[in-house]
Amino acid sequence: MEINVPLRSTTLVIVSALMVLLWQPATSLAETRETAPDQEIISDGNGEIEPLANDSKAVNFSNGARIVANVYIASYGAKSRSYRTSAIIENGPAPRSGTDWVRNTTSFSSWGISSSLDAFGQSGSEVSTSWTNNNGARGSYLSGNVVANTFTFRVTGTTTGFGYYYGMTRSVTATTSTLT
Repeated sequence: MEINVPLRSTTLVIVSALMVLLWQPATSLAETRETAPDQEIISDGNGEIEPLANDSKAVNFSNGARIVANVYIASYGAKSRSYRTSAIIENGPAPRSGTDWVRNTTSFSSWGISSSLDAFGQSGSEVSTSWTNNNGARGSYLSGNVVANTFTFRVTGTTTGFGYYYGMTRSVTATTSTLT
């Protein structure tokens, strides 16, 4: 039995199959690029290991240094979640004590009807604080617990890193959120 397949249809099928094969490695390569993970496992300082919702962003200074903002919030457990935030000047020469500075401004927002948070000695639907380090250190760090009331279904953390470094000012913001 002889099967007649039109040449045009056969060519179309072969070209389509090749396109699928060639497209697949490009998709896999794009998925393996290094990016900031949505969750990371780290210790909470009490020997407990917990996944964290996190974000990290960076902006460059013109001399090769950069300022990085980081925010981490524990992403499961009780209504009390540990957090860590930082603003760090990376690369380049050390900041000059008394002249250069790095500031970490952190805020948490609650989402829900009658939602509220406790952190930084404050209570409300949004709480915030900042810490400026001008002693020649590269970073400004904050950590502690953010406590959500029972009406809160999501907590959003935002960290903005500000830096004055060798006559240049830059800022960068990182944001993440987690369900409570």
